[in-house]
Amino acid sequence: GVSDHVMFADLNPRFGRRFQPIDRSVCRLAEVLMEEYGQAIPTLMRPAFDSMWQAAGWQGSINYDPQGEWKVR
Repeated sequence: GVSDHVMFADLNPRFGRRFQPIDRSVCRLAEVLMEEYGQAIPTLMRPAFDSMWQAAGWQGSINYDPQGEWKVR
């Protein structure tokens, strides 16, 4: 039941805010498996976050830099 909900991104003051509607009723996130204690959670969760943002038409989560490092916005 997530279709027509939106993902919101406050990109920066220069480019403004952007709302993207989710294009499906069911948003299936990538499965995440922690195989050993101590793994970096942001790195581990990236596939799931990317899946969620892709459902709204984004290339992936905007909270990662080009090197795949988590960046809080």
